Amino acid sequence: MLAYLSRRLLLAGFTTIVISMLAFFVMEVPPGDAATKFVDLLMSAGDTSSMEHAETIRKDLGLDKPVFQRYLWWTTKAREQASPRTGFALRPRIRF
Repeated sequence: MLAYLSRRLLLAGFTTIVISMLAFFVMEVPPGDAATKFVDLLMSAGDTSSMEHAETIRKDLGLDKPVFQRYLWWTTKAREQASPRTGFALRPRIRF
């Protein structure tokens, strides 16, 4: 019985890791990134933003880092948000 439970727990952990990787990489697949899309949106609204502005946004968001490092940061933040110790339910979503 103990072997069965340990095998099921290992499989559950493996499944969680695979699903989180799939979710992250599905978000990474579309062409461009958030910084480029944001600058394109500003430029279509008449702002005179440039690619230097996109590079600044990319650096601020951490998009200039390798994919594996961004994945680790993403999973760490997801765990912090899911942790009951952070008081996630008590924090407002929008700060004024």
